[in-house]
Amino acid sequence: MTHEELRNHPGYIEAMEKIKGYRPGFRFTINFSRIPTAKANGLRIVLRDACKLGIIKSVAIGLGWDDKGDFGPLDETYQRTEVQV
Repeated sequence: MTHEELRNHPGYIEAMEKIKGYRPGFRFTINFSRIPTAKANGLRIVLRDACKLGIIKSVAIGLGWDDKGDFGPLDETYQRTEVQV
């Protein structure tokens, strides 16, 4: 699925609406190391788009060793901003 196909998918729209519904200041952490790769990639696109719109901002990135022994980002914490879209 391409990025444009994903952006037209009902699940993408639902996820964006859920993020927009968070109260300003709300923080949440996504542990990408525990999500299957294909789903994590789709979720990254949703979160990246939400950041570009200014709805959320990244406030922390957790680094460490994953199950395969590779070092890198394991999770990311986001915070809902005051921006209304």
